[in-house]
Amino acid sequence: MTPVFIANALDPAKQIHCDVLIDTGAAGLVLPKAWKDRLGALPVVRTVELETADQRVVPGEVCGPVKIHIEGFDVIFGEGIFMEMHPQDGCYEPLLGSIILGQSRAAVDTEPGVSASCSGRLPSHSTRATRERMARTITQRELRNESGEIMRALDAGETFVVTRNGVPTAELRPIERRRFVVTTIVLGTAAPLARVKAARFFADLDRHLDQRLRHG
Repeated sequence: MTPVFIANALDPAKQIHCDVLIDTGAAGLVLPKAWKDRLGALPVVRTVELETADQRVVPGEVCGPVKIHIEGFDVIFGEGIFMEMHPQDGCYEPLLGSIILGQSRAAVDTEPGVSASCSGRLPSHSTRATRERMARTITQRELRNESGEIMRALDAGETFVVTRNGVPTAELRPIERRRFVVTTIVLGTAAPLARVKAARFFADLDRHLDQRLRHG
């Protein structure tokens, strides 16, 4: 387990100090949903489906921005994924994945029995990968040589993590397209609503708001 400091970047007083499990099968920072309130009013960026090591698919909330500081490594700002977790022996086991490790410039030691203090690296305990469903890891060369296939996969909703020299450096995901509603649907929705007379509307504005212009 590795000590990590996590804080709400918009409200730094809301913070968590905890030990995390380094999991190279995971991508980001995965936290128990029971801890979410400890970081205050953290905006939900998007919702995702997560696939666990036992192939269960569970929902997760991607929230941010959060400040993440792995003890002894660079401070970064990113996102955290909150999901339902069941405590083991009364304790939760949050996960820290490869993207956060790469951004923090933290090397991972995969040799058993080597501690972070004597090697300057983080010991890996990758036993239960929790990753965003449908994510695919590709190399910089694959991105260059197979760009057409990758773009078609993005159009189909797939997400990619791009690595350079084995270190995750970027994430590719589809842009959420704007949804347009036909005018007739909007008018039909508003039809049952009470009509507002323009004169009364502006009279209410004048009564509650100071309409005079201010200078200086």
